[in-house]
Amino acid sequence: MADRQESAEQLAQGRRLIVTLCYDGGSPSHLETVAPCLEALGLRATFYASSTALLDDPERWRALARDGHEIGLAPLHDWVGDDGVLEAPPEAVAACAEDDAELLRELFGEQPRTIGLPILVGGPPRLRSARSGKIADELPETIRALGCGVRTGLEGSNDPLRVDLGRIRCLPAVEGDSASLVATVEAHRDRPAWLVFAFLGVGSGEDAIDAVEHASFCLWLAENRNALTVLPLRDVCLALASRPSGTAAVGRGRAKRGVVHPS
Repeated sequence: MADRQESAEQLAQGRRLIVTLCYDGGSPSHLETVAPCLEALGLRATFYASSTALLDDPERWRALARDGHEIGLAPLHDWVGDDGVLEAPPEAVAACAEDDAELLRELFGEQPRTIGLPILVGGPPRLRSARSGKIADELPETIRALGCGVRTGLEGSNDPLRVDLGRIRCLPAVEGDSASLVATVEAHRDRPAWLVFAFLGVGSGEDAIDAVEHASFCLWLAENRNALTVLPLRDVCLALASRPSGTAAVGRGRAKRGVVHPS
């Protein structure tokens, strides 16, 4: 834990390349394939599992949390269409998010956690007004306030010195290979960066990455700890939020946005 805290502090000062691994949806492969792989390599990640997945096997998810992984809040995955629009009244969406947050408190206790929004939809989910039909680009504050950071579906890498923790960008890692993922990390070695890789299935499921390719990438990360650190999203957000300068904050208008797009 001490090493992870030190690395997070280095990130907050812009002196460390940080990689975060996120796994969305609660696929069975996350428990069967991903968890043993990460454990063997001493890596910790963030899992955004649906409430259904959590309730199907709560003890195994609790074991992941005890081992230092983050079980984050994924409240909107079932509501979003392929165009990224939430086809439900904002009040209903907010109520659902609050119910999911309460479930996480019951299963894992009261602790900081981040919010994971759907990937592959072109950006953060947008709300369609039931009354006017107009679409709003910002999530309600009631949802953003449930987490210490929001990982969006916006693609790109993050500048740790200027990132808006309410709009964290990610790099979808679907149907890719280890070589391309390693190349993305290598392209950011010469400057401060926070790379958030978002996986869906691993070895099985729609948009899944091959399990061998995933394991190869994780092994490469573990073997390069001298040059980078792998941290759950929550750990990085807490380190950045505690910066004296306060430039990394959650919410629109409270932080300068700085994104370094992957090469």
